[in-house]
Amino acid sequence: MPGARPDPVTRGQAGGARPATLRLLNWYTGCIFRAAARDAEVLRAFLEVMGLVRRPVSLLRPRIVARALAGGLR
Repeated sequence: MPGARPDPVTRGQAGGARPATLRLLNWYTGCIFRAAARDAEVLRAFLEVMGLVRRPVSLLRPRIVARALAGGLR
């Protein structure tokens, strides 16, 4: 959007520490990215969210969380 400014909190420009929930979300997103590179089920779940087929909360299903953590921590 022309003239729109990025959110300073998510861009790391706001003063103070980032909230713990934001740090956790960023960490889990990284796990999803790493796991999706190796795990077809995580990749499918991620692409369904990115394609607006499923809601983002679907990435918090227990099976996806387990696979994301297993694949994302390697």
